Amino acid sequence: MTVCVAANQLRIGSCVDSLVHSYTPGFPPIVYGDTRSLRLAPHNATYNMMSHHLKRAGIRFDASEGKQPDWFMDNINNFKKPITFAKGDRAESTDVSGNHSYTLLPHHDFNKMVLPNSMSDQ
Repeated sequence: MTVCVAANQLRIGSCVDSLVHSYTPGFPPIVYGDTRSLRLAPHNATYNMMSHHLKRAGIRFDASEGKQPDWFMDNINNFKKPITFAKGDRAESTDVSGNHSYTLLPHHDFNKMVLPNSMSDQ
């Protein structure tokens, strides 16, 4: 399964063979339960109304041209540092080398998701 999500908080539990492209500016993703073969990657979709929809949903995003604010640069890569809860273990923030429930999608496998500008039959 492949999921592309922008959210203030993302919890991924008991997933198998899944790819999650995420933008979670407030908090790293939480991975828990019997999660295996999870691949994490940056958010990969854009469309004309995305900034408007993020704002309406209360998801922090600065799409201004030029230099991005420090908070944005600090949090754009939250997908790389999930908080993991393994069965029977205490919470820990780990890197890929110490965790077998997830890996990061290699750069050469990253593709942008192309979405239509309009959902009408124009």
